[in-house]
Amino acid sequence: MERLGHGYRGGVLVYEWELQSRGVWHLHFVLGMETPVERAWAFEYVKALRELGPSKGFGYVDAKPLHSPQVAEKAATYISKYLAKWNADGSFEVAETVKAAGRSLLNFVSRRLTAKSGVTMRVLRDVRLAWAWREGHLPPEVLGPFELLHALCMLERFSGAPRAP
Repeated sequence: MERLGHGYRGGVLVYEWELQSRGVWHLHFVLGMETPVERAWAFEYVKALRELGPSKGFGYVDAKPLHSPQVAEKAATYISKYLAKWNADGSFEVAETVKAAGRSLLNFVSRRLTAKSGVTMRVLRDVRLAWAWREGHLPPEVLGPFELLHALCMLERFSGAPRAP
């Protein structure tokens, strides 16, 4: 980016590991593409991965997604499928990637994205508990009054699929 005259220091927003059926771990990552500077950084990052990859033992680095970036919601849907799979009957099951040994950290969300969205692991846990409480699966004292109110407000703010908390 310095060569292009800009001091922007981008970064990976999200990554998700996937255990492929042939037993090899594969990495999916999401880069910011909203602004021209972010797009330039993303192209430079992927270019560097492709250049350094062979010497670091990386496999193929696909640059095609850079030419047709997706909106955040679509990228999130795509990357989340490596954690859980939806069945035809509307139920879901944990993906093989999660069940497999070999990776202690399956995914990552950058602090920049967490700060912008306000969604942290704690918020996600509280929202899950608030959903379970609201559905009658948990007693009211699981969360304190403030945590429950905050979690219920966060739960109402999410516009995800109605079949999942």
